[in-house]
Amino acid sequence: MINSGHTRDAAFVLRAPPGGGAPVRLSTWAPVAIAMIGKPPATVLDRSIEIPMRRRAGETIEPLKRREAAALFEPWRRKAARWAADAAESLREARPLPAAGLDDRAADNWEPLLAIAEVAGGEWPALAREAAAALSRSRGEEDDLATLLLADIRSLFHRRPDGSVSVEPLADRLPTSRLLEGLHALEERPWREADRGRSLGPRGLTRLLKPFGIEPASILLGPSTVVRGYTLRAFADAFSRYLSPLESATALHAWPATTCGIETGPASAP
Repeated sequence: MINSGHTRDAAFVLRAPPGGGAPVRLSTWAPVAIAMIGKPPATVLDRSIEIPMRRRAGETIEPLKRREAAALFEPWRRKAARWAADAAESLREARPLPAAGLDDRAADNWEPLLAIAEVAGGEWPALAREAAAALSRSRGEEDDLATLLLADIRSLFHRRPDGSVSVEPLADRLPTSRLLEGLHALEERPWREADRGRSLGPRGLTRLLKPFGIEPASILLGPSTVVRGYTLRAFADAFSRYLSPLESATALHAWPATTCGIETGPASAP
């Protein structure tokens, strides 16, 4: 129901009424606040404005008794409701400037709040866009991590024995174990703790690559050796869409010449 739609027109579910009968269309268009430990499913998070919280460590706060909360917040609630009613038409007509750097879905998420700030005037529009940019910054972290993973995997396919990276691929398939060993060898990369604080393993690798449509497969390493791994062909589309072309050889990754025992040689079709 939470994922049923991101606009008023699309936010609905079909439910059969009690006692039977034809299903009826019920609107699910409403703001929802969800508090939880950890993160919600990606589809929920993508529709959300995330407000991260941290465990208190030494900060001094004023205690709030639960029985006092209603009396404290009731005037604010009434004032907010009155303001919203008075400003309803202005809010419908508001076309706030989007915050810089937001993707399309994040911009949709923030538009109502930016509209409120726009109507409120004063310093609020600038503060709201600043908050939107700051709170949306983490949205791209997992995508950035996956893109970084693609770049490092491509380097493995292009790695020369001396550790530099060739413009042309030098391998057309990599066993999962060797690929992970090569990733873990990169000291300045996050792969030693990328799986909830642990070294990236086969399942974590599969999870990060799944959005790209890349899955492990059985690959042939010799006349009679079949292992689980990845082919260069499986990455071709993702490399072309998410990475810049390799224009020259590089040794930026400083791959050890013996890393993961990957044999180099002309790449052939898998």
